[in-house]
Amino acid sequence: MTDSIPAILLIVCGFLFAFALGALYSGACMGMAVASGSVSRRWAIWLMMPFLFAGAALAGDSVERTVGHHIFLGEPVPIGVALALLGSSTLIATLFLVRRLPVSTTLVVIASAIGSAFAVGTPVDWRVVLALFGLWIITPVVSGALAYGLVHLLHRLRPTAVPFASHSAAGRATFLALGLATAFAVGANDVSNSTGAFVMAGVSGAVFAALIGGLGLALGALCFGRYLVDRVAFGIVDLDRPMAVSAQLAQSAWLLLLVSLGFYSSMNQAMNGALIGVGLKVGGRSVRWTLLREIFFEWGAGPLVALGLSTALSIGARSIGLG
Repeated sequence: MTDSIPAILLIVCGFLFAFALGALYSGACMGMAVASGSVSRRWAIWLMMPFLFAGAALAGDSVERTVGHHIFLGEPVPIGVALALLGSSTLIATLFLVRRLPVSTTLVVIASAIGSAFAVGTPVDWRVVLALFGLWIITPVVSGALAYGLVHLLHRLRPTAVPFASHSAAGRATFLALGLATAFAVGANDVSNSTGAFVMAGVSGAVFAALIGGLGLALGALCFGRYLVDRVAFGIVDLDRPMAVSAQLAQSAWLLLLVSLGFYSSMNQAMNGALIGVGLKVGGRSVRWTLLREIFFEWGAGPLVALGLSTALSIGARSIGLG
């Protein structure tokens, strides 16, 4: 029974991290659909939940294996390392949620993994870490460029030429479908952030980890997702319908491509890049730069805090025999 307590703690911590991520990424999933008037916030949340879970359950296992088997060279890693990784990531993600900031958590997880590994001497596969870091860097650039090009095209076309960019019933339904596809992509992409540590530590297989993470994502969206939906819909960029459609398409297309290849990046990173792209296309007048500067600061500060916190937690775990 004593030996099972750390494993239970790890599963609980992973679920709580997934819960925080479900709320944090709700805005990326449905914020643009709400901003465009395609769906109410209440219905956006309820419709998004099953797609978050389905993305994790049906398509999240390959990304779980990338995180669970490819970041550390030694397998399985000590359970204390996995607990330190998840503990630091969960605390920082919860702080982001309390502040209602749609900030990337991907690099927080990677930094937590590095800090935990250094503390106990677990070897890291730097090729994988650098590849994930590179994807984190280029994600907002790619999504921003895609969104910029799409909104340029849509603003030049008549609304009837692109049905999903119009306010017709078909247009609203199609835009809602885009948001739900994004929720599916988030489930597949971000479940590994929260429960990949299960696979790292040998506590479970990828499928079980994906199911627990998917449940946490869905419940987090239900309980607190409305705050981030409002922040994305109305707080970062003033969106007209072509801008919202372009941002949604750009972020979803890029993340779905990465997930299909077994990689992962940050949906919020893609979303913020896309929002900046559409905002710049109209001259930057609709962008709330003060909030974006705060988000940029947290992008940099979060991983640094995670690095130090996970190192300290890993040393503490080792001192009580969990290292």
